[in-house]
Amino acid sequence: MKRALVTLAIGDRYLNFWRQYAEAGWRLYAERFGLDLIVITEPLDFSERAALRSPAWQKCIIPRQPWAQEYDRILWVDSDIVINNENAGDLLAEVPDNKVGVLTGASLPPFVTLSWRDVYKVPYHTSFGMPSDFEIGMNTGVLAYSPRQMAPLFGRVYDEYEDRGESIWHYEQRPLSWHIFDAKLDYPIDSRYNYGWSRDVHQHYPFVLEDRPDREELLRLCMAVSFGRACFLHFCGRHAEMQYLG
Repeated sequence: MKRALVTLAIGDRYLNFWRQYAEAGWRLYAERFGLDLIVITEPLDFSERAALRSPAWQKCIIPRQPWAQEYDRILWVDSDIVINNENAGDLLAEVPDNKVGVLTGASLPPFVTLSWRDVYKVPYHTSFGMPSDFEIGMNTGVLAYSPRQMAPLFGRVYDEYEDRGESIWHYEQRPLSWHIFDAKLDYPIDSRYNYGWSRDVHQHYPFVLEDRPDREELLRLCMAVSFGRACFLHFCGRHAEMQYLG
């Protein structure tokens, strides 16, 4: 079976953060589980439409790329994720071939699910123009799937929906998660494989948001604790804070 670990890092800022703080762990993970590591550094779509919206949308057209069709399984991971190889196992092996492995509210402990509802609350999908909503949300920073099966669904999201411009709309996440839920393709993965640093900051370490002289040291200490809990620690756009890990 041919499998790949795939991410997208377009622009020097994102690529340099990935190379400096994440690459070594990713390469070790890929070697451990026999995955080809593919880092996309140029747009897959050079159209004017693509240029006017977040590159995050382009994860939706990865499955229909000719090179992707050669793979049986793809593990998509956002480039602002750091892998803890002491904890992480073979995630692709845990997800059925006919499902999309993804972090959903069903993956999370009850107290975390309650806090998620502040972000992924109704009308999370309908406010984007979807015809209905779901009680639980989804974070598409990690996706485990079979590209030949999922190319039509992912491609439809890319072709039919537009970016809303502001990060609060979560780019491709609302329409992509709606279609995955609606098609009953979601397979909740262990929440440690998309462990949100921002979630821990707001729940456990709100003091690191304060302007204080010991902030950098506190960031290092708290981040080490979060990293120790995680398999994949997701910075959720807070790339600059990756420097305090390790």
